[in-house]
Amino acid sequence: MAAAVVSGNVPKHSLSSSSSNSAAPVIGMSKTDIVKRGLELGAPFQLTWSCYQSEKIACGACESCALRLRAFARAGAADPLRYADPGSRPA
Repeated sequence: MAAAVVSGNVPKHSLSSSSSNSAAPVIGMSKTDIVKRGLELGAPFQLTWSCYQSEKIACGACESCALRLRAFARAGAADPLRYADPGSRPA
């Protein structure tokens, strides 16, 4: 699997016989835990995007927006993104 990732993402001239590693530090974390950790680290959440429906203003209704809104609510923090539906609230 790692070879497929490397060969699919690295220019051919960069490939060598040396081993490569990939990291996925948040793979085992919940969305809420990711938000909490990001807040601890000062992550620029205003620069992140989750919406599947829009590229200008997050819709607040798609599944991705719902997950994000719920994660921020459970983390006790306000999501810095603007949403098209200001009434969007996590369920």
